Amino acid sequence: MSFEDPKNEEAVRREWFGRAKTKAESFLPRLDPNLHVEVKTVRVTTLDDEEYDTLALSFSHALNPDFKWTMDIEMTDNYLENNFESAVRKAYMEQSLGETTH
Repeated sequence: MSFEDPKNEEAVRREWFGRAKTKAESFLPRLDPNLHVEVKTVRVTTLDDEEYDTLALSFSHALNPDFKWTMDIEMTDNYLENNFESAVRKAYMEQSLGETTH
């Protein structure tokens, strides 16, 4: 029988999100030197109107306070090494396109 320790689970999530933040900081200057990333706790509302708190990467732009987004990550080495940067770049492009249509 296995009992999961919520504190340990939270520590593991924080470690993965910290790794993702560090990885993002390594390529964000090439994407846009005004982008900033941090790990934040965000409140999520489900389609059933239930709410819960979870960790997310929060991206913001130093010159445009409306240019921001949050994202979840897959907590695997494969994702961080092979898919994470392209996911951030895609989100950045989607945000950029959204900014030009407002």
